[in-house]
Amino acid sequence: MSAIEEVRQLEERLRQGDSDPAPDTSAVFDELLADDVLFVQPEGNSVGKAGVLKGHQPPRKRTFAKVENKEVEIRDLGSAVVVSCRTDYAIRDRAFSLRALRVWKRENGSWKVTVVALMAVPKDEG
Repeated sequence: MSAIEEVRQLEERLRQGDSDPAPDTSAVFDELLADDVLFVQPEGNSVGKAGVLKGHQPPRKRTFAKVENKEVEIRDLGSAVVVSCRTDYAIRDRAFSLRALRVWKRENGSWKVTVVALMAVPKDEG
């Protein structure tokens, strides 16, 4: 299986981790994020792995009605794989979209997300 195919499957696991209604989906992110991941949120602040895991545990975990990836582009750079996509979210009476840029690198035989940058998509783009 190519690196692009492997990462495409792992991207789907990340999406499922966000969309799963279970109260704690942090195990998915614990497995797929590098210990030293740099995660830049849409507001411009950055968090490490512990912050991401906390966001997928009670009481912070959100239950989304929809998490859908669109406009997915995946590039194999040889030593890393870069993913760009738009994700549409719906939660109760609110919907929003984020663009993500993720860098995956192989660590000890497994692909791990090492960098994430999220950007809000303006409502007039939706």
